[in-house]
Amino acid sequence: MDAGHTSKGYGTICIHYLQEKNRTLHEALARNTWIKDLDLLHPSFSAQLIIEFVQLWRTVQRVNLTPHIQDEICWKFNESGQFSTSSAYHAQFQGAMSTNFNQIIQSAWAPPKCKFFSWLAVQDRIWTADRLSARGWPHNPTCSLCRSCPETGNHLFVDCRFTRRIWAALSFWLGEPSLHPTN
Repeated sequence: MDAGHTSKGYGTICIHYLQEKNRTLHEALARNTWIKDLDLLHPSFSAQLIIEFVQLWRTVQRVNLTPHIQDEICWKFNESGQFSTSSAYHAQFQGAMSTNFNQIIQSAWAPPKCKFFSWLAVQDRIWTADRLSARGWPHNPTCSLCRSCPETGNHLFVDCRFTRRIWAALSFWLGEPSLHPTN
């Protein structure tokens, strides 16, 4: 596999759950000795990891190793094929959509705390129940407005029945029938 290909972080999994960490890929593939290296008694070894190891094994079976030829690592995220932190940083944003939300928020007339709240909402950084839960902090999991759905940023600003009423009223008041966050 090349440096530009990542599949479920197999490299990390292999390192933590193998007893023999210094074995080369060629040595591990010979007579499937890598299977003997699995530390099945590791406290966090699970059925999911076995599934991932089998997927990794299937992928590695397709690799053809040529003896006496040095391995090469080719970084796919720049033309030179050489790794750089700049190219790794830019690779994180491949496929991301750029918006002008920050410009809209900053140019709008509003008190600074409203602009800051809007910026947090666009970044999905508001302390909603789903984010509190992810940190293990105490929270009420349901939406305080509708009391029927899990509270997430998307639910509060788009999906909640109370929010939909506000969007509909704004749309009517402004004479913009297409005014809705999903549009």
